[in-house]
Amino acid sequence: MFNRVIRFSCPKKNLFYKLLIITICSFLLAGCTINPFDTKDESNILSEGSSQIIWWGLFEDEENIQPLIDVYESENPDVEIVYTKKTKDNYLSEINTVLQDGNPNTTPDIFMIHNTTVGNYSEFISNAPASVISIDDYRSDFHDFVSEDFGYGAQVRGLPLWVDLLGVVYHRNLLLDTGDTVISYDWSSFLRQAENMTTLDEEEQIERGGFSAGTSSNVEFYFEVLNLLLLQARDTELTEEARAVPFMEEERDQIDEALVFYRSFEDKTWNDQFKLDTAAFIEGDLSSIIVPTWRILDILAFNEERNLQLDLGVSQVPQLNPETSMQVNFPTYWGFVVSKDSTQKTQAWELLKFLGEKDTQELYMQTQIDNGRPFAMISSRNDLVSNQTDNEYLAPYIESIPYTHSWYMINGHKLKEVYAGVIDGGTTLDDLLEVFEDIKDNQNVL
Repeated sequence: MFNRVIRFSCPKKNLFYKLLIITICSFLLAGCTINPFDTKDESNILSEGSSQIIWWGLFEDEENIQPLIDVYESENPDVEIVYTKKTKDNYLSEINTVLQDGNPNTTPDIFMIHNTTVGNYSEFISNAPASVISIDDYRSDFHDFVSEDFGYGAQVRGLPLWVDLLGVVYHRNLLLDTGDTVISYDWSSFLRQAENMTTLDEEEQIERGGFSAGTSSNVEFYFEVLNLLLLQARDTELTEEARAVPFMEEERDQIDEALVFYRSFEDKTWNDQFKLDTAAFIEGDLSSIIVPTWRILDILAFNEERNLQLDLGVSQVPQLNPETSMQVNFPTYWGFVVSKDSTQKTQAWELLKFLGEKDTQELYMQTQIDNGRPFAMISSRNDLVSNQTDNEYLAPYIESIPYTHSWYMINGHKLKEVYAGVIDGGTTLDDLLEVFEDIKDNQNVL
């Protein structure tokens, strides 16, 4: 983060000076190493007993984080927090590199991992000291799926400042044109609605898609949607044991049916000739999509910038078994963890505890609104989301929180590639299980 370049120029006229400079360089280099990846800021000498916490974040600009830092530093004057927003394009390669380079100085004290990859990073992160955050308090304060993802036994592995899950976003006028007024909560009925919102050209080719599914190349959240369907198809109650595998052997038929159902949208309501579904949706070439809430923020920003006058509706995701208790939504979000390399583990976890407190999250939510967002990201706390239900975009998502679950896939980034093959037909469910077993056997290999 803080790179310093030292250049030496040797006088050409005098061999003595050359030898002197070489001797000095050799002496200095023998006692120090300058690494361009160093994250620790040595330019500011902290007072004795002070701590500097290096914090890498994703997505969130400093303007929404700095007020939280200001409060924490005012209450903890011996702590300095250095926050850096990383770009998603190269974040994984960068964090994976510093975690494995053997140099603690290159690793941030706090960094972010996706909720589907917690298992893969378990050897590189430090669990919360029970004296800072107990598992009982964690389960009480945060949504169940958060403790499922970032809690392990009696340990707390990470803490999200915000969470996200899935919802249906649609053009309200295109749904009304079909005679329907609300999105169906049943997948079978929703398929009919999607077909009704699909228009064909003179050659009977899809001109405007009704719903983006069935492909992987141009469905931005195909991985999440397919996980949603696979979890909804399961007969087994989603206990901790059941969530340790993608499906039980006795559930294979239902899983096959869910996969066939996902593929059934291709050429009925969508195909791979369209551009990415989010772009097609904004341009009016797609009637409905499934996205997390952060993507709605992007759509609303684009709508305002281009004055598109989009009339958006939002609904809960449909269910395969809407009349039973086996209802499922799928979470997709990032949480903060503390590096095992950190020399400030306790202090870093104290900061994460602060980020999870009610007053802090209220400040964070208000800061987002003050800085221009139409709505704040969904709070990770149980006792705050009720304050967000008055927003028409967030309400359907929050209603789904009680039955939101993931499964312990260890490395979602790797499995996403496999899912594309499953959708396209080149990968079987047996192949999926083989890959998953390989991931289990070789987890923590970044």
